[in-house]
Amino acid sequence: MDGFDPYHRKSNMNKDLLAVGIGNLLCGLIGSLPMISEVVRSSANISNQAKTRWSNFYHGLFLLLYVTLLSFVITYIPLTALAAMLVFTGYRLASPKEFINTYKVGKEQLLYFLTTLIVTLATDLLIGVFAGILVKVAVEVYLVGSLGVLLKGKLNVENNGNKIKVYFPQAAVFLNYLRVKKMLHELPQQKHLILDFSKTRLIDHTFIENVHHFMHDYYRNGGEVDLEGLEAHRPSSLHPLAVRRLKPYFEVVNESLMTSRALFLEEISQRTHMDFYNRLSYNTTNLIDFSFFQGKVIRHKEHRIVTKNENYNLEFADLLLLEGARHAAQDYKISVAILYSFDFHLPEFTLEKEGIFNKVFQKLVTQDIDFEQSPVFSNLYELLGEDEKAIRNFFQPNIIALFEKTQGYTVECKENKLLILKNKSLLSENEVVELLAVANNLAENIILNYQKQQLTK
Repeated sequence: MDGFDPYHRKSNMNKDLLAVGIGNLLCGLIGSLPMISEVVRSSANISNQAKTRWSNFYHGLFLLLYVTLLSFVITYIPLTALAAMLVFTGYRLASPKEFINTYKVGKEQLLYFLTTLIVTLATDLLIGVFAGILVKVAVEVYLVGSLGVLLKGKLNVENNGNKIKVYFPQAAVFLNYLRVKKMLHELPQQKHLILDFSKTRLIDHTFIENVHHFMHDYYRNGGEVDLEGLEAHRPSSLHPLAVRRLKPYFEVVNESLMTSRALFLEEISQRTHMDFYNRLSYNTTNLIDFSFFQGKVIRHKEHRIVTKNENYNLEFADLLLLEGARHAAQDYKISVAILYSFDFHLPEFTLEKEGIFNKVFQKLVTQDIDFEQSPVFSNLYELLGEDEKAIRNFFQPNIIALFEKTQGYTVECKENKLLILKNKSLLSENEVVELLAVANNLAENIILNYQKQQLTK
């Protein structure tokens, strides 16, 4: 859940293990069922604006009250309804879509998934999980040729002042990650880290995913991280978290580093006189403050188009997001633009397309900011924010006219940055061109309005 926490706090796993252990010991003494740490309840709590662990406490308290005081009410719930919920949950855990998504990560991931699933159905959960782990170890031993190599997890660190280079072991796999994790977290903060995998023979899915989490945290704490050596590996799939195996020295590398999407985005950047970066970026610090990403994990940015002007900066990027938890979790990509580095203060607000449900919800809970002189704009969009006076001052006629002309955009302003997106998916070539034009026009109109206001003071 640490990845979904909007406040980016870190859990104390030892404390959690101790609490669950004591709780299960007491449960055993009174003959009740054991309990485990569950991500689904916490995910639901965060989605409903919960901020602390007290939300889980109250959930347990309400369950206790129902069981002790209102048990007769629970008996009215049809068992068929509960069975249907279990069947639905089971289907989501092993739906055809899950098999496809697992296969996209890598063939070996599908093998582990099928092994665990089949053995669990044939025997029980513990044996199924053990069988899946055993198959994973066997595959990785085959790939590196030695179990001893998988267990070694020592990092070699070169500290050159502000720049620290970290060389990973011959095998970067789940068996040695906990040891590596401890060493990574002992590295000094707010430095320039270079994580070098050039001599690593095997990098598995678990390890590279956790390295990505470490990079996000390190960026968030004010540091900088670069990955090196991955180009020397052959991935098992096109997925960013695919297993990677070091290429033999005699192998002829004949791979295109530019996908068709990267090629047309690079061509757009050249036409618009902007800089294009094809390399994956794990620095998402300019995105995590936006409410849009609450309950989501930003895995990385790619295909970045960037320009730095005198009065503002503009960045376009495709994002890989993880949303949901457990059986509801899914990865998907969207395209966004971010405006930042303004020299003056911007009010915080959210502007999005107004639908029928938004109109009903406004009357019950929220208060949409409407403009009587711009009925088209007010009917098209829902505009929300706390400082209504500052927001009205921001939405001058030229900005209102811009969004009346180019409809369907969502804009969020937070921490003096503007997030702009059109669809919750990747944009086509024409849509990218339009998004960049809207972002630039919006920035120029904001600056123009600010300059006019300064002259009138």
